[in-house]
Amino acid sequence: MIKPRSIGYYYAEFYNGLEINIKILFKTRIP
Repeated sequence: MIKPRSIGYYYAEFYNGLEINIKILFKTRIP
């Protein structure tokens, strides 16, 4: 496994994934 170089990178990936998941949830809830 490749460790992230910085904590900021980890948070960026985490929040990016959250944003995509929220968009998918809204799309599935409101067609």
